[in-house]
Amino acid sequence: WTACHKPDERIIPVGTPEERAWLATNTHLLVYAPDPAYPPFEFCDEHDGKTRGMARDFLEALEKRLGVRFMKKRVTDFASILKLAQNGDVSIVNAVTRTPERSQYLDFTRPVHVYDNVILVRRGYEGVHSMETLAGKTVSFVRGYAVSEHCRSEYPGVVQDLVPSDLHAVLNVSYGISDAAVIDMASASWLIQKHGIQNLRIAGNAGYPVALAIGVRK
Repeated sequence: WTACHKPDERIIPVGTPEERAWLATNTHLLVYAPDPAYPPFEFCDEHDGKTRGMARDFLEALEKRLGVRFMKKRVTDFASILKLAQNGDVSIVNAVTRTPERSQYLDFTRPVHVYDNVILVRRGYEGVHSMETLAGKTVSFVRGYAVSEHCRSEYPGVVQDLVPSDLHAVLNVSYGISDAAVIDMASASWLIQKHGIQNLRIAGNAGYPVALAIGVRK
């Protein structure tokens, strides 16, 4: 856990006097768990242990405008964040896509980041160009991601290999553990470049974009 209330004097906080008073006395409720492994949106920097990424930068800007610091709770994967939100142990879920299931316990802002989810396969692996062509094949998805929920319903013939992070999904395809992986374009590009993975290609679009918003416990 980190210190919670730390106004930034350089920026005048937004909101009505009543809203600012509520924030001043209820910051202990404003708890969120950063995703430790979702680059380039939110991830734990391996050098200094700090949370970084585009979605983290956006949340920090929001903290400055509100004049507060959100309390943080450490987790090991994204699925754990959703479980904490369901149980009421965190109030803010950053970089999350709205789904019918999540809407039962979260309200959502409008999407902040929108990218296509793509199908990754090894170079030379032919015959895959859409989700329909993955029937009967083993496909890596990150456990708890919206695209996994969607594909489980729309493409029941796809054998889902559920992994804890996008890097696990990418490496499973690279090493031949799975036939394909479905992750968003931004994460795929970041991970392939960061880790120098050269034997993968984009085979097609999954037809279900990632639309990352900020979720707030109802």
